[in-house]
Amino acid sequence: MPRLMDLNVPVITVGRHNLSYGAHVLRVNDYQSGQIGVNHLLSRGYDKLVILTYPHGHVPGFDDRLNGASESLQQNGKLPTVITGDMTEAFGYDTVMKLAKGNQLPQALFCLNDISAIGAFKACKDLNLSVPDGLAVLGVNDMPTVSELLSLSTIRHPINELAEAASKLMIQSIETDGQRLEPVEEVFPTELMVRRTS
Repeated sequence: MPRLMDLNVPVITVGRHNLSYGAHVLRVNDYQSGQIGVNHLLSRGYDKLVILTYPHGHVPGFDDRLNGASESLQQNGKLPTVITGDMTEAFGYDTVMKLAKGNQLPQALFCLNDISAIGAFKACKDLNLSVPDGLAVLGVNDMPTVSELLSLSTIRHPINELAEAASKLMIQSIETDGQRLEPVEEVFPTELMVRRTS
């Protein structure tokens, strides 16, 4: 990527990163996603909650989500309980199974992506555990169609708006005839979608 910058080729990234080059950055407010999720679960009376995320340092956006969630928990006098893994469907499924086997199920599981939340939801079905009474499940992303079909509560990331902003920036970059645009950083808000799982 730094080589592209040397060639004076405009670079537009979607999502936060730790790379230090002058690319345009379009990203969602991941920190806000973490806060919104925790505040929603606490407002529903779920005091004991577990957060599923990647190990620290793997994906910057997930670190931001966890920081936002942790901040909200601490403001409410609670310490975060975090389980880390590869955030796949299998990871969400296995985590619920292990917690259930050890009799350590929380009241709510805040999965920092929808994929792991879907795995958690499947495990609840296999355990005949009612959702959200036996375990509330909340995801992040609002994967088109899938999350809605499963009636998964989630934090919606505005994918269409990000794509539109990236397209506009691309066109602007082409129309400047090689003149470099100042790097842009645009942060998009996220939105809580309350459905059946919380």
